[in-house]
Amino acid sequence: MAKKPEPLSIAWDSGEEEPRVLINMAKRKEIALVKTALNVGDYTVIPYADRCCIETKWSIADLAGSFTARRKQFEAMWVRAWAHEMKVLIIVGNWDDLEYENYRADFPKESFQQTLLQWQIKYGFVYVFVPNKAVGLHRVYLYCKAFQRTVDRGTLEAEPPLWRRLYDTARATCRPDNDKDDLLGCLTQLAEVTSALQGTRGKS
Repeated sequence: MAKKPEPLSIAWDSGEEEPRVLINMAKRKEIALVKTALNVGDYTVIPYADRCCIETKWSIADLAGSFTARRKQFEAMWVRAWAHEMKVLIIVGNWDDLEYENYRADFPKESFQQTLLQWQIKYGFVYVFVPNKAVGLHRVYLYCKAFQRTVDRGTLEAEPPLWRRLYDTARATCRPDNDKDDLLGCLTQLAEVTSALQGTRGKS
């Protein structure tokens, strides 16, 4: 008999506005919503906050600000999420907004586009454009549901694999502060640990 999926529980960061769409969905679909302080991202699946990260930008201008004025903090967040198995960036807007500079920010389109694409490659996240916040919040729900089902069906281990647990232990000993250079320096050291653990991937 197939294992009955655990009820979906979604956490949103305390710095985010109350997600009314998700609250209404919770009433209809019997999912739980929890407001808490997240280390990375704006939304995640409980109890997989160290494995699932969903970041949201509710306008192209907001994303531009994260790449410019708030660049240091934004990049440090993706560094912290480096080992997460699912990393998603949901953006209200579309590629044409970047191409035709339909945003209020002093950020040339070439730099904007290249930063988004290079960070996607560097930090391994998936970015998704949506037409509005309501659709974006529904996409949060769908991604969380997909991650939970992937774990429930055994495609991902219910517990992080050995290499990830050892990685987390090593990272905890580094204790970097919020400075990007320190975080990247820490990950450079941890890369040696991760490399040494490649042979343990998939082993319990």
